[in-house]
Amino acid sequence: MQISDGIKDLYKRLTAINRILNVPDEDINKIGVDAIIGKLAYLYEKMRVTMDYQEDHLLRRFAIERNIRRSVILETLKPEMARSIVEDLIRSGYLLNNKLPETIIAPVETVLKKYAYLIDLVHDELHEGAERRKIVTWLIAVMACEIDLILVPEFRIDALIEMLYTTVRDRIKFHGGSIPEREKNIQLYITLHKELVLSDNPIIAYHLLNLYFPDWPNADKRLVEFVAGKITSVYYGIEHHLLNPIRKKMSRSLKKQIVVFKILRELVTVHQNDLASLFGDPELLESETRKVITRNYKSTRAKLTRSSIRAVLYILITKVALALLIEYPYDMYAFGVVNYTALSINILFPPVLMFFVTLSARLPGPQNTKALVSELLQIVYGQPQQTILCELRVRKEHGPVYFFFEYVVYVLLYGLIFGGLIFLLSLLKFNILSGGIFLFFVTAVSFFGTRIRQVAKDFNVETQREGVLGYITTFFSLPLIRAGQWLSVNMRRINLIAFVMDFIIEAPFKLLVQLIENWFVFLREKKEDTYKSS
Repeated sequence: MQISDGIKDLYKRLTAINRILNVPDEDINKIGVDAIIGKLAYLYEKMRVTMDYQEDHLLRRFAIERNIRRSVILETLKPEMARSIVEDLIRSGYLLNNKLPETIIAPVETVLKKYAYLIDLVHDELHEGAERRKIVTWLIAVMACEIDLILVPEFRIDALIEMLYTTVRDRIKFHGGSIPEREKNIQLYITLHKELVLSDNPIIAYHLLNLYFPDWPNADKRLVEFVAGKITSVYYGIEHHLLNPIRKKMSRSLKKQIVVFKILRELVTVHQNDLASLFGDPELLESETRKVITRNYKSTRAKLTRSSIRAVLYILITKVALALLIEYPYDMYAFGVVNYTALSINILFPPVLMFFVTLSARLPGPQNTKALVSELLQIVYGQPQQTILCELRVRKEHGPVYFFFEYVVYVLLYGLIFGGLIFLLSLLKFNILSGGIFLFFVTAVSFFGTRIRQVAKDFNVETQREGVLGYITTFFSLPLIRAGQWLSVNMRRINLIAFVMDFIIEAPFKLLVQLIENWFVFLREKKEDTYKSS
């Protein structure tokens, strides 16, 4: 069978990438940390991520960001901290010990120097405190992304994204409206990044910054000063791209192709040294594809279980902390007695609800596997660019009467759900504080549970018809999920436990770890000197 042009180009790029990455570097010194101290830091990091629920693939980036954020607040962001960032990531288990070359430190130092200068300029340029804090926070996240990509490059992922982008770009058709070609291409790029590799907004922002300023990775002082002068328009321009609602429509329409490319990504990773044999034998490709799909179903189940456990622990620990620090003292002070019924429900109900919400998630079946295999073979051996991929219909404009009716129904639904819950809580003698905390955690669980359940749908491309019960459940749970989403976005900024961990506990803990490790190194050197002198 004839291999498609897109796969041929991908093969050439991946072969070149593999040739570069497989160059031996035995003569280069590696960065290492003490194994015993590393275990201590690793255990702390596991505890820390439990306090602040995040996606698994973003944890390394968030660890970098936490480190940088402390330095910016303490005004100690300097290039010299590059080594401590890398060593801290190794201790925490995000990077392998004695694997990274010493030469990786210099590029990280360059990035820190570049952004430190940019942040200083932003402080000088922007006089509005709230806007300055918002942009500096954004720059810290973008800086962490750039450092992360230096430490763990994504060359193969970039090649796959470029191929998928080329494959589907001309097949996107809009009916019922239109957007400029440039915006369409940007939205397609954002969609592929978010769906194919689950990139979050800071990662996309970093790539769009490079689109705006192609020389940004190697920016000199003059370019940094130029970007600083345009930083407000750059920030809001990127935010505008990220908030464009057309992306969600693209995401739904491209679901099958994105899932297929996830499978293709794993195939080229596993078979990176024998890609010619893989693509040259359709039967082998089909067999390996089925293995990858089956393996992903199993890993999805494991990820679902792991995410559920982490979410349950996060909610349980946070809830117990609030009960001990706020609810119990408030009950004793305001009423002289503790409502143990309300306290017990508040502690136990949210994690139990989370457990059952995530437990009900179902994985795809054999028909889904068949559809994925067929689509992948079409991409590898067919000519998909000759077909129209999808039709995206832009929502029609409606008059004020329609919107009035829509929002009235929405408000009534919110009132019905939250009013019913408040009435039920009053029957159980919840006071205003315990009732508010209960509502907070029920909405948070509804949102987290929905996000975790989506994991089970990552590889599902079959059209699923929702039954009457499903429609009713979706209709009445919508207010809780939307409220949980709003709270998740806004309350993350004031996560008291995470703040205490980051600035009261983590900073001195990491300093103590470095001091102990330096002491071990000193003792080891003295021991070696003693042996040599004898």
